[in-house]
Amino acid sequence: MKIRSYQERVFNWQRDVAAQPVTKTPTQRDPEFCKKQLGFVKSEWYDEYIIHAATYNELLSSVPALFEEGITKKIDNIRENVADDIGDVAFTILGLLNAYGVMLDNISFSRSTDMNVLALERRVDLFINGVEDTDKLQASDAKAVLLDLIALSTYYSVRFWDALGAVCASNDTKLWTLPEVHDNQLKIESLKWTDTKVAGVTGGRCYRIKNQDGKLMKSPSFTGPDLRSALMQFVSLT
Repeated sequence: MKIRSYQERVFNWQRDVAAQPVTKTPTQRDPEFCKKQLGFVKSEWYDEYIIHAATYNELLSSVPALFEEGITKKIDNIRENVADDIGDVAFTILGLLNAYGVMLDNISFSRSTDMNVLALERRVDLFINGVEDTDKLQASDAKAVLLDLIALSTYYSVRFWDALGAVCASNDTKLWTLPEVHDNQLKIESLKWTDTKVAGVTGGRCYRIKNQDGKLMKSPSFTGPDLRSALMQFVSLT
């Protein structure tokens, strides 16, 4: 099942790349990290998706504008941002599950037929606020909100799984290679960054670099998500 394998992939990234205190046992969760991870979800949703979604819908609100030269490219550029946002929100929600030690089961995800965008967005809001208010996270609630994200993807003509996969692949490139560490050793030492070889990681990327605040620093060869495969041919559902 895709969602369970993606949750495991995010878990391994959090543990090995970001060195976050994730767990598969709810009683062993770190309350402070749970709050921090929820902050990541809120940032991706409110500071990124909501803004880009509003821009998209404002552009589509004027039907005659669809016939202007270059409008399709503008729409695709915004959709690419939205695809990135949806992938990031899904990634951080899976990370939130890992923070709370809640594992999704192997029940298949069916595609939602609900195309009421405001209702879908409202349910995501309710999910975020519910976790914040109660400090509890149920697998059923997380599954429901992920289904809502899949439905939102359909509205934007975005392939949800491709968007999530692109975000995962991009995050993997935050790890540094040994030559990159060597080439930047003076910078790492002068800024008092820490370099840690990640155990069990195979391939060229095997070093985690963090600054003094514990923030994961992107490698020099970091690449953003490649979302080309996530964008379907544009179809307006308005």
